[in-house]
Amino acid sequence: FVEPMSATTHLRLVLRVASRAHHQRRPCRASLPSPASSPPFPTWEGLGQHRRHASAAQRDHASSSPFTVVSADALATRDIARALADVLTQGDVVLLRGDVGAGKTTLARAFVRRRLGDESAPVPSPTYLLQQVYDAATPIHHYDLYRLPTSGGDGDDGIGAARTSMLDLATSFRDAITLIEWPDRLDCATAFPAERFEVTIDGGDDEPEQDANDDASDDGEHDVRKLTLTAVGDGHAKRLREAVASMAESESAHEGALVVL
Repeated sequence: FVEPMSATTHLRLVLRVASRAHHQRRPCRASLPSPASSPPFPTWEGLGQHRRHASAAQRDHASSSPFTVVSADALATRDIARALADVLTQGDVVLLRGDVGAGKTTLARAFVRRRLGDESAPVPSPTYLLQQVYDAATPIHHYDLYRLPTSGGDGDDGIGAARTSMLDLATSFRDAITLIEWPDRLDCATAFPAERFEVTIDGGDDEPEQDANDDASDDGEHDVRKLTLTAVGDGHAKRLREAVASMAESESAHEGALVVL
């Protein structure tokens, strides 16, 4: 004989099951891991004493463990971009995250020019066109999805999904080096490659980034930026270590404007 369950006991059981299901439910973006937590944003004063050069011997941690690099000015941010550009190849994808004005376009512009071998090449922001394609030895597809409507939103009527399908990301991922600003604007159904690079930029002001081929924001000083660089995938981790080692030997690093933490 089994004693009937009281209403209170039944309610507790239901709540317990619901709570467990809630904590086990994975959000649709869980397949796109964000960079692991990094040290608090540093002040520039006193960073020099913490400076150290990155090398494979110093970095034998997990493949997706992030590197933190601090940039004091736009020139240092360019050196970071150039070091990344030197190690990437066809099929590589870089997700660029950061607030408006953080410097994503500045980094992408320096990256593209490095791959083109022309420091004066016009590299407009693809904010309105969503995509710019560059005919380098390995093609570069630069996306800025800030103005991409998210499908299903109020007043969207499916426009976001239609525009996403027009991007043909699969071709970019296969045939080019792909830079994507505002990657989280993509629908959850859009899958990024399992192996990729991720760059998150913290710092800067709230001013919009340049929409055209305007280098004004690249030439002067900007606020201190903290960049978190993450490689997802074993092969990508090795190349990221090489890039960070190059950053630590750059002109900006020797001048004290770039610090690898």
